[in-house]
Order: sequence, then structure tokens, then C-alpha cells
Amino acid sequence: MYHALRLFLLLALLQPASAQFVRSAGGPAEEIRTTAASNGSGGVYVAVSTESPAFTYETGGTPAAINFTGDRETAILEYDDAGNVLQELVLTSTQRVDVVDMVPDGSGGIWVVGIYQGTADFNPGPGSTTRTSNLFATFVVRYTAAGVLDTIFVLPENVLGLGIAIDPTTNGPVVTGRFTGTVDLDPGPGVANVTETGTSSGDFGMFLARYSAGGSYLSGFGLTRPSGLSPASARVSGSTGLAVDASGTAYVTGGFRGRIDFDPGAGTIDRNGTNTALYVVAYNSTNAVQWINTYNTANTNAGDDIELDGAGGIYVSGLFGGTLMTPAGNITASGSTDGFVLRFNAAGTATQAWGFGGTSSTFGVDRMWNIAVDASGALTIAGQFSGTVDFDPGAGTANRTASTGISYVVAQYPPGSTVPAFATVKGTSAGTALAQQVVPGSGGRTFVAGLFTNTVDFNPAGGDSRTGEGANDAFILGLENGALPVELAAFDAVSDGPDVVLSWQTASETNNAGFAVEQKLDVAGERGASSEWSEVGFVEGAGTVESPRAYGFRVSDLPAGTHRFRLKQVDFDGAFEYSPIVEATVVPTGASLAVYPQPAVGSAMVRLELPRRQRVEVEVYDLLGRLVETLHAGEAEGALRLDAGTGLPAGVYVVRAESETLSVSRRMVLAR
Repeated sequence: MYHALRLFLLLALLQPASAQFVRSAGGPAEEIRTTAASNGSGGVYVAVSTESPAFTYETGGTPAAINFTGDRETAILEYDDAGNVLQELVLTSTQRVDVVDMVPDGSGGIWVVGIYQGTADFNPGPGSTTRTSNLFATFVVRYTAAGVLDTIFVLPENVLGLGIAIDPTTNGPVVTGRFTGTVDLDPGPGVANVTETGTSSGDFGMFLARYSAGGSYLSGFGLTRPSGLSPASARVSGSTGLAVDASGTAYVTGGFRGRIDFDPGAGTIDRNGTNTALYVVAYNSTNAVQWINTYNTANTNAGDDIELDGAGGIYVSGLFGGTLMTPAGNITASGSTDGFVLRFNAAGTATQAWGFGGTSSTFGVDRMWNIAVDASGALTIAGQFSGTVDFDPGAGTANRTASTGISYVVAQYPPGSTVPAFATVKGTSAGTALAQQVVPGSGGRTFVAGLFTNTVDFNPAGGDSRTGEGANDAFILGLENGALPVELAAFDAVSDGPDVVLSWQTASETNNAGFAVEQKLDVAGERGASSEWSEVGFVEGAGTVESPRAYGFRVSDLPAGTHRFRLKQVDFDGAFEYSPIVEATVVPTGASLAVYPQPAVGSAMVRLELPRRQRVEVEVYDLLGRLVETLHAGEAEGALRLDAGTGLPAGVYVVRAESETLSVSRRMVLAR
């Protein structure tokens, strides 16, 4: 008996997406944060908050420089899909002006929320539009596609705006964040006071406010400690995740400690965060609670981002410690804290729970900062990790290893799949990096913004390094999602007497160190009989090539039975992925016919085993049944090896052997 599994579909081994462009920005001091938003034309806005007085950034041409004079100021850079800077919007202050979140306005411009102190100028044009605050306060501005300041309003001291989204029912911004004391959420002549009632120093409440497209206050509320309940402290560590659906329902996530009443109305929805607990809550267009989920574990938890998937689902990302229990299953952190991604249906029931993390005992090392869902429903996550982490939350394995310290990760998952289409991490270097924001582009592109230190190679194939000037520098990365560095075009296993011959072909390769050949047998008591896979050899890869490559490997002297094989493709940076499994059956002594390697480049080898001397004919036919080559016609005994296909055009053929004891055919694929 002979059995082999042939794979003719293009099988893409999970690999990093390729770097379309890399841009860095920074100075000799420190860059604090990045945030990003689509420009609606296939490009991206990236805001970099910096403490560097001499700030330079790559433009795609000659680097540009900005001189700042405040403690912390911001440059908003607009890039096209090739990484060229289209415009710069500079926000300055005598003390600080810090962009925290941005969202597209639907017409090529952006709404921006952030924090300022001192006298800040929000007009990037030739004029000035200033606001002054002695303490931290919140600004909300809109810039047109041409970079013109269109709308501005500010919220008072002790209000920290941390998230912004657009309400499609009003076309105006919705802002969330935290506050302390009594503050007025109405920037106009009206009064919309909310009061935080915690009694401990450092207590905060959460607020949500809705505004018109022109910046007028529409509605809002503040959340704080329930009256008369213990403990007296109540602290919302942040409400940075905000999304609004087509009906005006706002979805908010963050973290809290102590008692918080999440019902802004007459009722009470009391939750107690014994550590810092995760919350995810939905408020309809009239600010009534639709549903709420909170999660307490033995360690800190926080939601960092929230996105809608267009099919009624809500994705949330952040970090957690201990065991997070959901109806979709429990996830347990491998280290002090891990990153997570949860999905909820429209009713607020968790339908998916994924955890990602290494074994680090350091708080916050593993974290999923940001998520995005593109028009196809594909989910992309961005964050940071250390050690080795499996980014396939299903039954498979998609290991990525941080080269040193902390690495960024960007992983994209097709709709309904736990297998990432790509999982890109920073290349080997002495630096560390974290991805803070991911934005879907057009034409299969993904933009990533984040921070890095020292020297980082942002191209998985190598050769695109950046070296930071200060404690942190910013990076902007354009990824080509469709460019998979290793494409496995075919993979075969065929028996050849007591041997099995493996053959495979790649369509292209990038950063490919080679293939470990692994084997598992189903023969009890014989070599390798185990549920474990074992490596039986290694075949070096071609590194980086654009043309097809053919490979082969022979496993010799196998016992009778069915043998399973797979390839472990290994990158130069140590990342690896597994191929599909192929199998072949070694039969007891008798006649056999084998063709290898498959596919073959130029010609193939045909091996014929005959138990005794007899007349045999070995011929090659095309798929129309026409005889195209006679390999042997006469007597033979034992092992007969024949060269087949020399001079034949590329294509699929059938090798047929006929004798007194044998009548068998094998498929032969020739490539040129």
C-alpha cells in the first residue's frame, strides 16, 4: 500500500508582514506617547508628545526639525501610504500640551483630545489660538484635512480627557476621561457640574460627555463612589477606551479601584474593585446603562482600548493578572500581568477571551495597548511582550520571542480565526519597543505607531534599523499585510521501500533560516512510537529569495506502518511555525514504485522495487493519456532507479509501471 497527501493550494506559513516603510521621530530628551488616526485617504495622522527641545522626524525625504520651548509639546504628522509627510501640525505651550487620543472626522480631518497646562497655542497656522490653565485641563479641537483649526473648546482644571469618538447621530465628539472635585462639563455659558465624592487623596471619578459638531454641550455624567458605602475611596485609573455605534450607544472601558456606582441615573449599579478591576460598560444615546461587566482578579486589570467589529461585536484589549473568568472561558496570566483581548456580543456577553503573555514577574511588561477591526472584519492587535509568547489562542502554535527586553507585536486575525495571518515583532537588536496604536490602511496596509529605545531593526528580514537619541523615541511603521516571507507551495511524503522521501517547494522566502523535519510514528514498539514529535533532520533555507525553491529530505530504514511528518520553519530571529502534516505508509517487502522529489525541478527520480527478476515496463504519460517517455522496457530485479522528465515541459504527468507482480501509477509534477 502507498499513501501520500499532496498539497496543491498555496499554504502560507505564518510569518511577519513586511515593513513597507519605517519612520522615526525624536530628540535628545524623551518622547512620551504616540497616538494615531486614519486620514481617510489611505494615510495616517500620528501625534508624538515630546519633551525634547530639538525634535527631528523622518519625512520620506530630507529630515525636518522643530524647536520646542515648553516642558512637553506635540507634533501631529500626516503621512501618506508610502511614508511621506504631507503636513505637520505643531501644538506649543509655555508648560505642556499633550495629545492623548485622535479620531477621524469623516472628511479627512481629525478630532483631538488632550491635556494642557500653562498657555497653549492650538493653532498650527500663522495665527495663534491660545488657552491658559494653571493646572492640568482638557482641550478638544478639530483640524480640517488642510490642517486648519476649525473647532476648539476646553474643559476646566482637574478634568483629564483620555478618549474621544464620534457619535454618528450628531456628528459631534464624545469625550471620556477622569476628574476630581466638582467640575463643569459644559464649555459654554451653561452649567453641567459633576462631583467626585471619594474622600481619599488621589481619588478620581469617570466622566462621559457628548458635544455637537460645533462644540456645544449636549449631555453627560460623572461616576463616583456610592453615597454612604465603604470603602470611602474610589479611584478610576482611566477610561481610555471609547467607541460609539450607529445608534449613539457609547462603549467605555478602563480600570477602577474601590466602590463605583456605574449608573448615572436614579438607580445604583455598585461595583467594588478590590484590586484595580477591569470594567466594560455600554450607555445608550440617553446615557442609560445597557449592560456592564466588571472583572476582579488577584492582580491589576485595566482596559486600554475598545473597538466595534461591524457585526454587533465589541472588542476590548488591555492587561490582566491572575485568572480572568468569563462565559467564553477563563484565561490565566503566565506572568505578573498578561495582555488580553475580549469580545462581547451586543447584549454584553463575552464570546471570546484571549490571553497573551510570557513569564515575566515585572508588572505591565505584557500588554495589548490597541486593537483595530478593518472593513473585512479582520482583527489586529498591537502591544508589547517579553520572553516567548504564543499568539495563537486556539489549538495551534504561533510563538514569537522577544530578542531582548520588551518587543512590540502586531498580529492580525482573519474573521473567526485564532490563527494570525501575520504576527510581526521587532527584529533582533539591543533595544526595546512597544506598539501603542494600530490603524488599518488601504490596499492591505497597516500603520503602527509606538516608542523604542536604543537600536531596533524594524524589518523582520533585517536591514532597517533606527537608533534613538533619547530615553524614548517614536516610530511609525507601515506594514504590507499581504507579503508573507515564506510561502509553501507544495509538501509531499512518498514511500520508497523502507524509506520515506519528503519534498517541498516554496514560492518565495524572507528571513528563512531553514526547516526542521519532524516525525511521529503510529507503530507501537518501534522507533519513534510516541505522541511526541521528534526532529530527524534540518534543511537550510535560502534566506531571502523571490523565486521558487525546491527542497528534499530522506528518512531512511523505517519500519512498516504509517509515518507522519511536518516541517518546522525557523526564522533567523528564532521565530518558528509548523507546516501542515503529511503522511506516508511503508509497506512490508514486495513490489513498489516511488517518484521523488515532488515537485521536481528539471527531472525526477523514479525508484522501482521488484521482489524477483521479471519483465517490466516503466512509462510516462501526460494528462491526455499520451505516452511521452519510456523509462525502461525489459527485465529487472531488486531496486531500479530511473531518471524521468528530462526535456519535458513543466506540468503534471503519470508514471506507470507494469510487470507480472506490479501494476501501479504515480503522479509526477515537473517545475522549471
